[in-house]
Amino acid sequence: MKRGQNTKNKYHKQWLIATFMLILLATLGFIYYKSSDNSNTDNQESQSNISDTNEDLLNLDPEEQKTSEDAIKQPEAETVEPNTSEVNDTNQNNQAVDIQISALQQTDTTLQVRALIQDLDSTGQCKLELRKDTGETYTESSATQPLANTSTCQGFDLDKQNLSQGHWTVTITYSSQSHSGSTSQEVEIQ
Repeated sequence: MKRGQNTKNKYHKQWLIATFMLILLATLGFIYYKSSDNSNTDNQESQSNISDTNEDLLNLDPEEQKTSEDAIKQPEAETVEPNTSEVNDTNQNNQAVDIQISALQQTDTTLQVRALIQDLDSTGQCKLELRKDTGETYTESSATQPLANTSTCQGFDLDKQNLSQGHWTVTITYSSQSHSGSTSQEVEIQ
């Protein structure tokens, strides 16, 4: 009779071990599934944020979209001197913000100037000033346009007939209710 009980105990132990192993495998599988599900959720959120940004750009009217795309283009090396960016606090109550001239390009008839502002703002103003050593100046203003995390001046397309050939200093000054700053860069009008 002991032999029958030993056989039953042996099968009982094997059944318990098999059950324990299945539970362990199911638990490990669940943990793996949850950890990979979290990384997929993070990827989906990241892709969603990228998609939202792209949709924001696509929902702009064609002129605003062109301005936004132009703001992130890099200037051509042959038409741009090295950037001498300086941030100036133009109002005692405003915080200084970094501004970069992101495009300074020439065609036969146009000087194109774009600026990127490290501030998310839709109510600020940009002022463009070109100054020549001879005292000649040219000024123009535009509103700002918010992008995903920054803003841009809505862009300046200057008729080169209004500018004499030679060395000019391009200065963009930005101001809003809470931030201000300016940057300058040299250009040779041809």
